[in-house]
Formats: sequence, structure tokens, C-alpha cells
Amino acid sequence: MSQFSISQRLGKLRDQGIEKMERQGQKIHYSLVDEDVKRIIVALFAKEESK
Repeated sequence: MSQFSISQRLGKLRDQGIEKMERQGQKIHYSLVDEDVKRIIVALFAKEESK
């Protein structure tokens, strides 16, 4: 996945209030706002990896 695609997807998540971004100097830290959403995403990735 390209840098542009990732940035676009993160922007859409941020617009929906699902993701937040914090700048730390030149680095940017992304995190999920809602723990329930985080659990769902982790479960989806775990399911995909088990295939």
C-alpha cells in the first residue's frame, strides 16, 4: 500500500473520530480513539493472518 493511500485512509478515520494524530517533533503518532473499535480491528487482522 502506498504512503498516499495510507494517509488518505487515516484522514478518513480521523474525520469520523475513530483515529487521532499527535505530532512528536518530526514524528507522528496515530492511535484509535475507541477501545471497542481497536478490539474489532485487532480481531479482523488476527483472522486475516490465520488464513
